[in-house]
Amino acid sequence: MLWVIFVSFLCVFETVSSETYSLKYIYTAISKPQEGFPEFIAMGLLDDMQIDYYDSINQVKESRQTWMKEKMEADNWKKGTKSRKSKEQWFKVNVRILEKRFNETQSPRVLQWMHSCTLDEDNNAEVQGYDQYSYDGRDVYKEVYKPVVTVFAKPVKGKNTLTLTCMATGFYPKTIHIHWNKDRQRLGEERNSTWALPNNDNTFQLRSSLEIDPEEGVGYSCEVLHHSLPEPLFTPWDGVVPGARTSNGIVVWVGIFVPIGLAAAAAGVCVFIYKRRSDKRQK
Repeated sequence: MLWVIFVSFLCVFETVSSETYSLKYIYTAISKPQEGFPEFIAMGLLDDMQIDYYDSINQVKESRQTWMKEKMEADNWKKGTKSRKSKEQWFKVNVRILEKRFNETQSPRVLQWMHSCTLDEDNNAEVQGYDQYSYDGRDVYKEVYKPVVTVFAKPVKGKNTLTLTCMATGFYPKTIHIHWNKDRQRLGEERNSTWALPNNDNTFQLRSSLEIDPEEGVGYSCEVLHHSLPEPLFTPWDGVVPGARTSNGIVVWVGIFVPIGLAAAAAGVCVFIYKRRSDKRQK
């Protein structure tokens, strides 16, 4: 049964096409030792080919590919072993917390975690990522939420430029990618202003900013890639600059109220002169 759960987690995602590369790391822990099954196993897979391995019996991260062992320094494997030992302790603590929480302390329970990314062969840009937990073969996070995307502009203080901000919010899982485009041509690397931050409803938000020349403002759009989206989501900037609109409003306001103010002042002067003349006549 344990091996069935373990193998099923390996098969969650389809093998990628020849035009992309997939890198996965899978961690598995059980609540009670079983014959032929270590308490903790961790492995890395490149295009579903195992490249490294660690378990709680040997407690050493080791290469499963000759070329990888030859190319990477020995210090890398020492640091990797230290990292895997740390994760082993985390998993052992949390699998016991889960079995107590679900009142399932009699039979062995399995906690697994997989995170992965898919890289494009042409430019090595990360096009998709996953971060998934499973308890006894059940996906802990089953819900997927699509991001809501808005693009807005703000003048840069002391400069004749604008800051465009793309805000994606309400999405889950956490992994998301934001790119800026000019006339549907991607502008270099991601320009994320912050890390993905949590919302109150267990979803996430992320902002990306880009400074532009107002003269070239037409044609900018924000491109968002997320697990919930069947294809990239493009959101164009509508060309509106709130600060400029407010300035016009102030000009109109001044144009209306300054003449009224001048009229009131003139009336006050007239009343003052009239009173002085009346006082002189009475004397």
